[in-house]
Amino acid sequence: MSDQRPGFTPEIESYIKERLNADDVISFAQFLLDKQAFVVENSSTLTNYKTFWPHLFGRIVEKLDARTEKKRATWKLIDMEINEYSTTKHEIKKAESEYSTTKHGESGSSSLSSSASKRSSDIPLSTGVKDFVNDIYTTKLKHPKWQLPTEKIVEDTLHEFVKQCIYEHSSHSVILDVMDPCWRTYFTPDK
Repeated sequence: MSDQRPGFTPEIESYIKERLNADDVISFAQFLLDKQAFVVENSSTLTNYKTFWPHLFGRIVEKLDARTEKKRATWKLIDMEINEYSTTKHEIKKAESEYSTTKHGESGSSSLSSSASKRSSDIPLSTGVKDFVNDIYTTKLKHPKWQLPTEKIVEDTLHEFVKQCIYEHSSHSVILDVMDPCWRTYFTPDK
């Protein structure tokens, strides 16, 4: 088990030194609470993070000749966060891939769906995917936008719809499927 992962050792050393300088108690359990985001973000590629982190923490404590207090580490919250982080990371990669495919003009069967139209998934969208898609509409789709003769902006209408979606739909990939019945409430045939 190697602790040669970039950034891990300096981050933990810095944490322990800060605690020492503040005359705070040092414990692995407290480290998990204080550095939860760090542990979660860096655990998805580890085979056995419940062994890796205490081992690395212990080696660094020993190296710094620091005294620690024994407290029972609670992994339940970390486990839940790692699971959600991994799922969100996967969904974001999927959304990025679908966005990239759409952006380069390739047609795809990428569809991110609402209850009003065809679903491609029965799994609700995570907050991470929703935020990613919202970012696409708010920062990446600047100008020129498609304006209809009625002054309605197509991309803005897609964005309104996307905000209401619970499930995957093609509009999450900035695709307007004019045959999708959900658009009847947003556009009339003459538009």
